Amino acid sequence: MKNLIKHLGFWLLILICFIPSCKKDKTNENSYLITYRIIPLHNSITKITYNDNIGEPVVITDYTQFHNGERQITVSTKPFIAKVSTEINNQTANTLYYDLLIKVGDINAIVVACSADPMTISTCVAEYTVPN
Repeated sequence: MKNLIKHLGFWLLILICFIPSCKKDKTNENSYLITYRIIPLHNSITKITYNDNIGEPVVITDYTQFHNGERQITVSTKPFIAKVSTEINNQTANTLYYDLLIKVGDINAIVVACSADPMTISTCVAEYTVPN
């Protein structure tokens, strides 16, 4: 009987120690990653605007702050409007082509093909609403 009580006590101690570590983190169970990408990133881009994790627009005027053409945010609200836009000042003799991509987790939610004609200022916008 003493061995049975020792074994039950041992298993009870294991349950007390390990079960709490298996709980889901309630604060993060509904969060997801949004990735904004510009492919390829051109040095002619003069302004990048994207929605941050609370849906407010953030304006960047130095394209190098969009490291490797990418910005990631973690969002915990649905629906959420993911939006990225660019302004490009193409002072070359060639048309510039690039894509705006919005990913939700590992899935490409939307890809918008953009172009800027020679010697013009152009804008391009990609927007995707993450549903409930």
